Amino acid sequence: MGLKVCDFYECCVLDKGLEHCGQCGEIPCDRFWKNKAPTLTEEEHRRIVEERVALLEGLAQNMSDTYFAKY
Repeated sequence: MGLKVCDFYECCVLDKGLEHCGQCGEIPCDRFWKNKAPTLTEEEHRRIVEERVALLEGLAQNMSDTYFAKY
């Protein structure tokens, strides 16, 4: 079809079979550090990556807690 797939989605979901990056032991990987908007300073980018990582890891923990609460 010629559609471009998001690098994060391809790695996480298609290659590793995860639901999102927060479930990956390699977070934050090079994709996070290389995916910098040209308008951001290095400090701004670092802060954004750290915030995204915390959000995704929190999501993974919440999903895990919800799963185990059922059983």
